[in-house]
Amino acid sequence: MQDPAFREWLVSKSWVQGVRYSKVVACLLPLGALAVHAHLFTDKVQILSPGVVWLLVWQVSAELFFIAVILADRWCPKLRNREWSLNAVCAGAVALATWLCIVDGRMRTDMSIYAAGLTFVAAVMCTPRPVRLPMYVLSFLVLSIVAGLTADGSAAVLVALANPFCIVVLCVELDKFTFARNVELYTETRRAE
Repeated sequence: MQDPAFREWLVSKSWVQGVRYSKVVACLLPLGALAVHAHLFTDKVQILSPGVVWLLVWQVSAELFFIAVILADRWCPKLRNREWSLNAVCAGAVALATWLCIVDGRMRTDMSIYAAGLTFVAAVMCTPRPVRLPMYVLSFLVLSIVAGLTADGSAAVLVALANPFCIVVLCVELDKFTFARNVELYTETRRAE
């Protein structure tokens, strides 16, 4: 839908939802990190391993990212109606999810945060322009390159990419569904008004 009023409505709605989600993540991320990764900090040899250091760097970066979204909403209210700021938050969330998939995925083969990050962008941060699809594809390409460089053989690469591929396909479809639902909601709201 190319209606400027719809675009403005969608950006504002998605921004508010994204800030609400950011508040939840900013509260839960430290607790979840401690619960899931506490065992890594009991072994002095393991705590100094590069994987654990990168995991800690990611956790601090993610916390700062979500706090920055919250503070930007509070201190710069003009960002709420700017499409570029919504796109920037989407790109940041996809980048963080991809980064963690690289760091933590190699340690535990856990894709839960990757799935949560991409579905957050697909289901919550609905953008008027189709900028999210290239983000998903770029994320998958980065993971493909990493898998190609680190996996032993083509079978291992395929196994490493099976879950990210399914997550990206799911998010592409969820993205279409979310956009269509927002068009319906906007149309029905305008009709009711």
